[in-house]
Amino acid sequence: MKSRRCKTCKKPLAGGERGRPAAYCSAACRQRAYRKRSENPRAVPLRLLRSDLLAIKEREARKRAAVAALNQLGYAVRLTWVGANPRQVGRAKPRLTVVDRDTPEGE
Repeated sequence: MKSRRCKTCKKPLAGGERGRPAAYCSAACRQRAYRKRSENPRAVPLRLLRSDLLAIKEREARKRAAVAALNQLGYAVRLTWVGANPRQVGRAKPRLTVVDRDTPEGE
């Protein structure tokens, strides 16, 4: 198991037996981290946005890899949007459709 380290000074943290694991080794490190976050109030939302965009890209890559793997196994796979208007990306969710190659497209 990977040992936990302080987010500020990188010293190893003592593992508590109960509760949430500590992120900082002391109150001084916690205060230093707070001050660093407070220096640029726009940095935190930008970092969160960057991580959200990275998560979306990774999810799409996994989806494309799954479709490619199923196509290599002989299945005809496509992603279709469910909903009245496919431009409403926030409301409609893509569905993975597996179609047997022996079945015609219209059936």
